[in-house]
Amino acid sequence: MDTHEIKYLNALNAIPGVGPVTLRALKNNFGNFESAWQSSDNELENTKLDSEARQAILNRRPALHPDKEMERLVKERVWILTEEDSLYPALLKEIYNPPVIIYGRGNPRLLAEEKLRIAIVGTRKPSNYGLEAARKIASELAEEGIIIVSGLATGIDTQAHDA
Repeated sequence: MDTHEIKYLNALNAIPGVGPVTLRALKNNFGNFESAWQSSDNELENTKLDSEARQAILNRRPALHPDKEMERLVKERVWILTEEDSLYPALLKEIYNPPVIIYGRGNPRLLAEEKLRIAIVGTRKPSNYGLEAARKIASELAEEGIIIVSGLATGIDTQAHDA
């Protein structure tokens, strides 16, 4: 998937209530994410999307700017992989409704290596103890060569990646 198409996928993915099922339905209905993003309200209303997801898109789309969203990711050194990318984790493709898009920091090629990976995820509003524990655990695991995986959310996830 080219960068131009990815920016529309990223913008749609940024809308709360839009997940893998909705993203795949949008691509099936419109052919690509750019067309889905640029569709009229009437065109969107005429799809068979879940009504809550459709309403979320209609409400949030005017406030989102795909180029600015991509600039923010570039500034924060966040990479994107789609399920079409060769580096997209093979095991992730095996779960029910895998994410259409994943984000990360660091070297995405590590996802394809035969190394142990540990997911560290947690609350977005952790206690100080939670932050310290996440940092210590992630740091010690990384020092042993274990790859840390998380959702990049603020809080525990961010602490794990920073460590």
